[in-house]
Amino acid sequence: MKKSFILIGALALLPFLGGCGGVSSEYVPQQIILPPNIKSIAVRPFENTTSEPEIGNRLWLAVTDEFIRDGRIAYVDAESKADGIVVGTIKQFVETELSHDVNLVAQEYQLWIIMDLKFLDRDKNQYLWEEPLLEEKLRYFTVTAPGGKTKEEAKEELWSRFAQDVVRRTIEGFGSVTSVSPKSVPQEAIPTPPAPEIPPTNPY
Repeated sequence: MKKSFILIGALALLPFLGGCGGVSSEYVPQQIILPPNIKSIAVRPFENTTSEPEIGNRLWLAVTDEFIRDGRIAYVDAESKADGIVVGTIKQFVETELSHDVNLVAQEYQLWIIMDLKFLDRDKNQYLWEEPLLEEKLRYFTVTAPGGKTKEEAKEELWSRFAQDVVRRTIEGFGSVTSVSPKSVPQEAIPTPPAPEIPPTNPY
């Protein structure tokens, strides 16, 4: 009889042990913050306002690959088949030298990319949200340093990181990534026009 009571009591405690780490609980997938009508997504080729013409296509490929790899929502390759469309404009791409050796040769760089991102509900033909100035930075050392990278390797890592940000922002919602303050966006230098020449005055 005592064994029966002990067995019943142990079974009754199982639900509570699950919450305390004694028994592994059922996996709960992360919530998808998208309207129920959005079952599939396409990515429109990104507009690129920078002076680096290849960035738009390379970043677009990285984002589409990341949606396919992530798999939480169906990716389609045609906007006509998609419920929602990711729309982006690349606003800035800045490469900065951070440190140099004794011969003033650059040893460390920073890559900084900034994009305006929007999400279009194709059926309603309206934007559900806009995320201006979404950013990603990458610091790296040149190949002459231990663990260093080539510029192309650094760019590929930057595209991959940024693609993950775009997918998280789209699926997990606002606050899953960070936008840069408008005050922090690097401004292109505007050349100062030369002062107008003043003709010499004839003293006589």
